[in-house]
Amino acid sequence: MRMPMMPPQNGMRMRRICRVHVFKARLVKNYGLMKMDPYVRLFLGPNSGQTPISEKGGKEPRWNSRLDLPFPRESKMLEVEVYDSRTLGDKKIAWMDLDVSTPNYLSQPEEKWYHLSGAHGDKEGIILLSIHVLTVALPQMPIVPPLGLLPYQPMMFPPPMQQMQPPQMRQQQQQPPPQPQLNPQHVQQLKEMFPDLDNGVIETVLLSSGNDFNKALTSLLEMQQ
Repeated sequence: MRMPMMPPQNGMRMRRICRVHVFKARLVKNYGLMKMDPYVRLFLGPNSGQTPISEKGGKEPRWNSRLDLPFPRESKMLEVEVYDSRTLGDKKIAWMDLDVSTPNYLSQPEEKWYHLSGAHGDKEGIILLSIHVLTVALPQMPIVPPLGLLPYQPMMFPPPMQQMQPPQMRQQQQQPPPQPQLNPQHVQQLKEMFPDLDNGVIETVLLSSGNDFNKALTSLLEMQQ
């Protein structure tokens, strides 16, 4: 079922999204000797999102997280996967698929329990979600220039009467603040979602978003419109 796109209003760009609130889950088994640290990943076509980790959540993790996924025209299945965060590699413990193109998800959202599949078949547990397909208005956003193409900023010198400081102290003050470290996995995921964008643009958006994956994804989506 193809859902029509609404025309722009008042100069705003209209975007159809799938808004998912991930509340909590009840799992049938705790895999491992210690309590699990579960988190949820959502996939809708090429777009994905991830909740925070419920540390020591075990069989009853709680997230209370909202994820907005762009709704691609070629995809209608929402994939929900529950993982246990581990040092030597995360383990997928439960999953489910939902057809979110049906009219049920266009009405007022409501909280609902869904069954999860896994090693115990379709009785791996249940997850509480609220799913709503809606159209939102996005403002026009300026294109962020790639690294290396930022406008030149002239150097500012102190006034002549400023009190001189020891050379060692001046050198420490003149050192630029350390740049935040980019998460290579986030860069790779965004590159797969936006193959036409240069790595420099993606890295700049990530830096300006404080290395927050969801904020960077929203900014890049707005740039593409």
